[in-house]
Amino acid sequence: YLSFYAALNLYALVGPDVAFTGLVVITVAAAVLADRTNSQAIAVLAVCGGFTTPFLVGGRGDQQVTLFSYIALLIGATMYLAHRRRWPWLNVASLAFTIVTVAAWGDSYYTDAKYLRTQLFLTLYCLMFIDVLLLQSGSGKSWTAVRLAGASWRRGVLSSRRRYRHG
Repeated sequence: YLSFYAALNLYALVGPDVAFTGLVVITVAAAVLADRTNSQAIAVLAVCGGFTTPFLVGGRGDQQVTLFSYIALLIGATMYLAHRRRWPWLNVASLAFTIVTVAAWGDSYYTDAKYLRTQLFLTLYCLMFIDVLLLQSGSGKSWTAVRLAGASWRRGVLSSRRRYRHG
Protein backbone atom coordinates (compact mmCIF):
# COMPACT_ATOMS: atom_id res chain seq x y z
CA TYR A 1 0.00 0.00 0.00
CA LEU A 2 2.74 2.42 0.96
CA SER A 3 4.67 1.72 -2.25
CA PHE A 4 1.77 2.73 -4.46
CA TYR A 5 1.02 5.72 -2.24
CA ALA A 6 4.63 6.89 -2.55
CA ALA A 7 4.76 6.18 -6.28
CA LEU A 8 1.68 8.37 -6.78
CA ASN A 9 1.98 11.15 -4.23
CA LEU A 10 5.68 11.49 -3.44
CA TYR A 11 7.48 10.57 -6.67
CA ALA A 12 4.78 10.98 -9.37
CA LEU A 13 5.83 7.69 -10.97
CA VAL A 14 2.27 6.55 -11.65
CA GLY A 15 -1.05 8.26 -12.19
CA PRO A 16 -4.14 7.94 -9.99
CA ASP A 17 -5.74 5.24 -12.16
CA VAL A 18 -2.65 3.03 -12.04
CA ALA A 19 -2.26 3.57 -8.30
CA PHE A 20 -5.95 2.77 -7.66
CA THR A 21 -5.73 -0.38 -9.78
CA GLY A 22 -2.55 -1.46 -8.01
CA LEU A 23 -4.08 -0.92 -4.58
CA VAL A 24 -7.19 -2.87 -5.55
CA VAL A 25 -5.02 -5.75 -6.82
CA ILE A 26 -3.13 -5.74 -3.49
CA THR A 27 -6.44 -5.77 -1.60
CA VAL A 28 -7.78 -8.70 -3.63
CA ALA A 29 -4.49 -10.58 -3.25
CA ALA A 30 -4.54 -10.02 0.53
CA ALA A 31 -8.15 -11.26 0.75
CA VAL A 32 -7.34 -14.38 -1.28
CA LEU A 33 -4.25 -15.02 0.85
CA ALA A 34 -6.31 -14.56 4.03
CA ASP A 35 -8.86 -17.07 2.78
CA ARG A 36 -6.29 -19.64 1.69
CA THR A 37 -4.22 -19.42 4.87
CA ASN A 38 -7.23 -18.96 7.16
CA SER A 39 -5.62 -15.79 8.55
CA GLN A 40 -8.01 -13.32 10.11
CA ALA A 41 -5.17 -10.80 10.60
CA ILE A 42 -4.48 -10.69 6.85
CA ALA A 43 -8.23 -10.40 6.22
CA VAL A 44 -8.39 -7.35 8.51
CA LEU A 45 -5.43 -5.88 6.62
CA ALA A 46 -7.27 -6.44 3.32
CA VAL A 47 -10.44 -4.74 4.61
CA CYS A 48 -8.47 -1.81 6.05
CA GLY A 49 -6.43 -1.47 2.87
CA GLY A 50 -9.48 -1.68 0.66
CA PHE A 51 -11.28 1.08 2.50
CA THR A 52 -8.20 3.32 2.75
CA THR A 53 -7.49 3.04 -0.98
CA PRO A 54 -9.70 6.02 -1.96
CA PHE A 55 -8.01 8.12 0.72
CA LEU A 56 -4.52 7.09 -0.42
CA VAL A 57 -5.23 7.81 -4.07
CA GLY A 58 -7.25 10.96 -3.54
CA GLY A 59 -9.34 12.12 -6.39
CA ARG A 60 -10.04 14.69 -8.99
CA GLY A 61 -13.18 16.05 -7.44
CA ASP A 62 -16.44 14.38 -6.54
CA GLN A 63 -16.81 10.88 -7.93
CA GLN A 64 -19.74 9.75 -5.80
CA VAL A 65 -21.05 6.94 -7.97
CA THR A 66 -17.59 5.42 -8.41
CA LEU A 67 -16.74 5.73 -4.71
CA PHE A 68 -20.08 4.44 -3.45
CA SER A 69 -20.08 1.54 -5.94
CA TYR A 70 -16.57 0.64 -4.81
CA ILE A 71 -17.75 0.69 -1.18
CA ALA A 72 -20.65 -1.63 -2.07
CA LEU A 73 -18.22 -4.07 -3.71
CA LEU A 74 -15.98 -3.95 -0.64
CA ILE A 75 -18.92 -4.61 1.68
CA GLY A 76 -20.02 -7.55 -0.48
CA ALA A 77 -16.52 -9.06 -0.62
CA THR A 78 -16.11 -8.60 3.12
CA MET A 79 -19.49 -10.22 3.76
CA TYR A 80 -18.49 -13.21 1.64
CA LEU A 81 -15.14 -13.72 3.36
CA ALA A 82 -16.55 -13.13 6.85
CA HIS A 83 -19.36 -15.63 6.25
CA ARG A 84 -17.11 -18.20 4.58
CA ARG A 85 -14.54 -18.15 7.38
CA ARG A 86 -16.89 -17.24 10.26
CA TRP A 87 -15.08 -13.99 11.04
CA PRO A 88 -17.95 -11.70 12.07
CA TRP A 89 -15.62 -8.91 13.21
CA LEU A 90 -14.68 -8.28 9.58
CA ASN A 91 -18.23 -7.04 9.04
CA VAL A 92 -17.90 -4.72 12.02
CA ALA A 93 -14.70 -3.28 10.51
CA SER A 94 -16.47 -2.93 7.17
CA LEU A 95 -19.36 -1.07 8.79
CA ALA A 96 -17.01 1.27 10.65
CA PHE A 97 -14.98 2.04 7.52
CA THR A 98 -18.17 2.54 5.51
CA ILE A 99 -19.41 5.13 8.00
CA VAL A 100 -16.06 6.96 8.02
CA THR A 101 -15.76 6.94 4.22
CA VAL A 102 -19.31 8.16 3.59
CA ALA A 103 -18.98 10.82 6.30
CA ALA A 104 -15.70 12.08 4.80
CA TRP A 105 -17.29 12.23 1.35
CA GLY A 106 -20.39 13.96 2.74
CA ASP A 107 -18.32 16.57 4.55
CA SER A 108 -16.55 17.52 1.32
CA TYR A 109 -19.06 16.96 -1.47
CA TYR A 110 -22.65 16.49 -0.30
CA THR A 111 -25.26 18.89 -1.72
CA ASP A 112 -29.06 18.83 -1.78
CA ALA A 113 -28.91 17.78 -5.44
CA LYS A 114 -27.23 14.52 -4.40
CA TYR A 115 -29.84 13.63 -1.78
CA LEU A 116 -31.70 10.89 -3.70
CA ARG A 117 -28.59 9.19 -5.06
CA THR A 118 -26.97 9.29 -1.62
CA GLN A 119 -30.03 7.82 0.07
CA LEU A 120 -30.24 5.04 -2.51
CA PHE A 121 -26.65 4.01 -1.83
CA LEU A 122 -27.16 4.29 1.94
CA THR A 123 -30.26 2.09 1.61
CA LEU A 124 -28.20 -0.48 -0.30
CA TYR A 125 -25.55 -0.44 2.44
CA CYS A 126 -28.23 -0.83 5.14
CA LEU A 127 -29.75 -3.79 3.31
CA MET A 128 -26.33 -5.40 2.98
CA PHE A 129 -25.59 -5.02 6.68
CA ILE A 130 -29.09 -6.23 7.58
CA ASP A 131 -28.29 -9.30 5.50
CA VAL A 132 -25.16 -9.76 7.62
CA LEU A 133 -27.31 -9.67 10.75
CA LEU A 134 -29.73 -12.19 9.27
CA LEU A 135 -26.91 -14.57 8.38
CA GLN A 136 -25.34 -14.35 11.82
CA SER A 137 -28.39 -14.59 14.01
CA GLY A 138 -31.25 -16.98 14.61
CA SER A 139 -34.70 -16.37 13.15
CA GLY A 140 -36.16 -14.72 16.27
CA LYS A 141 -33.25 -12.37 16.69
CA SER A 142 -33.11 -11.56 12.99
CA TRP A 143 -36.51 -9.83 12.90
CA THR A 144 -35.53 -7.74 15.92
CA ALA A 145 -32.34 -6.77 14.09
CA VAL A 146 -34.31 -5.86 10.97
CA ARG A 147 -36.73 -3.68 12.97
CA LEU A 148 -33.86 -1.94 14.78
CA ALA A 149 -31.95 -1.34 11.55
CA GLY A 150 -35.07 -0.06 9.81
CA ALA A 151 -35.90 2.29 12.67
CA SER A 152 -32.38 3.64 12.78
CA TRP A 153 -32.31 4.13 8.99
CA ARG A 154 -35.63 6.02 9.09
CA ARG A 155 -34.35 8.18 11.95
CA GLY A 156 -31.19 8.96 9.96
CA VAL A 157 -33.12 9.83 6.80
CA LEU A 158 -35.53 12.10 8.65
CA SER A 159 -32.80 13.92 10.54
CA SER A 160 -30.68 14.37 7.41
CA ARG A 161 -33.69 15.71 5.48
CA ARG A 162 -34.37 18.24 8.22
CA ARG A 163 -30.73 19.23 8.48
CA TYR A 164 -30.23 19.77 4.74
CA ARG A 165 -33.61 21.31 4.12
CA HIS A 166 -33.20 23.95 6.85
CA GLY A 167 -29.40 24.23 6.89
